[in-house]
Amino acid sequence: MPYEVPYEVQGSSRKPPVSLAATHLQRALARPFPPEDNCSMTDTSVSNKELVRRLYEQGFNAGDLDVVDQLVARDVVVHNPIILDAPTGPDSIRGGIEMLRQSFPDLRVEVLDLIAEDDRVAVFLRMSGTNTGDYRRGGATSRRGSMRAFFIWRIADGRLVESWGVADRFELLQQLGIIPSDDELAAKMPKPEEFD
Repeated sequence: MPYEVPYEVQGSSRKPPVSLAATHLQRALARPFPPEDNCSMTDTSVSNKELVRRLYEQGFNAGDLDVVDQLVARDVVVHNPIILDAPTGPDSIRGGIEMLRQSFPDLRVEVLDLIAEDDRVAVFLRMSGTNTGDYRRGGATSRRGSMRAFFIWRIADGRLVESWGVADRFELLQQLGIIPSDDELAAKMPKPEEFD
């Protein structure tokens, strides 16, 4: 039986209009979950988060591509490449890490937050390094840069099978001197018209 919220308006027993969200919340609160389901969900979330953390710590930071092969499914689907011109298909993650580490040999990925639910893990991170190898179809800048990125990974059968991501590449490209700073860009903009 769904949970009912008592409601009275000056002695009236009329019920208020209930939003769809409130209805779903009431149903969710009224539905008990067996403890073993909560435990298995927690265990799965913890192991999924550990899988993603290992990719960044051992794959990206340590450059252990054998670990990448263990963690990432052979038929992984990557919706947004890690780096410009990264290979597509089965070698997209491994190849992207190789390219990043060639461009930034001191690459460090700091995991700032990990959130897991069902078969997905969201990760917020900061990537940083010194550009001493070719990058973005150009030569090394010898400058240090960093960028924040956000990825969502889908896990199946203990492996990373799909990813979506977005990164603040604009910030990194400015730090490397590949594109002008905000002030340099603003100086090239037409002046705003003044109003009377």
